[in-house]
Amino acid sequence: MTPIAVIQDSFELVSPIREMLRTNIDFHINGIYYSPEDAMKGLQKNSADIVVLHLHSRQHGGIEWMQSLRKKIPSVKWIVYTMLDDDETIFSALRAGANGYILHNATPEQLNHALHELLRNGAPLSPRIVHKLLAYFQNQPRYPHLPGDLSLREQEIMHFTARGMLYKEIALQLGIQRETVKKHLSKIYGKLNVQNKVEAMNKFYGL
Repeated sequence: MTPIAVIQDSFELVSPIREMLRTNIDFHINGIYYSPEDAMKGLQKNSADIVVLHLHSRQHGGIEWMQSLRKKIPSVKWIVYTMLDDDETIFSALRAGANGYILHNATPEQLNHALHELLRNGAPLSPRIVHKLLAYFQNQPRYPHLPGDLSLREQEIMHFTARGMLYKEIALQLGIQRETVKKHLSKIYGKLNVQNKVEAMNKFYGL
C-alpha cells in the first residue's frame, strides 16, 4: 500500500479523506499533521509518497507550508484538496509546487483515480480547475515566449494541450500519429525541465 500523509491548515474541521480511503486497498494514511513543524518531524519518521494538503483558507498559510516542505523533501508528490476554487488560490498552489488540485466534491472513486494518476507522474485536476486553467490560457497571447527553445510544432502542441485536448485530438488536428504527439510532449518536458502538463503550461506561459 502506498503511504499518504495529510496536512491540515485548521483544527476546526475534520478531513473526510481518512474515511474516503478507509476501505482503499492501494493507499493508507500514516500521518495527519496540523503544522509544518509537526509534518517535517512526522515525515522524517514515517515517510510518505504523497502528501495531501487539506486547504481550508489561504490565510492559514497552508500553501506556504507546502512550498517550504517541498524544498526539504523534494521526492514527495503534493496534491491540494480543498473547496477553494478562486484563481488566486489555484495559481498560488500550482506555483508553490502542487502536483494536483482536487475539490471537495470529488467522490472516493475520483480521489482514488487522482492519487493513482499522481503516482504515474500525472497532474490530477478537478474538471472545474481544468476549465479555469483553460479560460486563463485561452486569454493569453498564443505564444508569449519560447522557454527551452521549443520548435514551432512543439509550440503548437503546447497550445492544444493548454486547451485540454487529448493526444488523439491533437494528432487529428495536426495530421500526425498519436504516438508522435506523445514523443513531442516527452521532448517538451525535457526542454522545459518539467514532469507533467501542468508544470509545462506554467513554464510555457510564464505563470
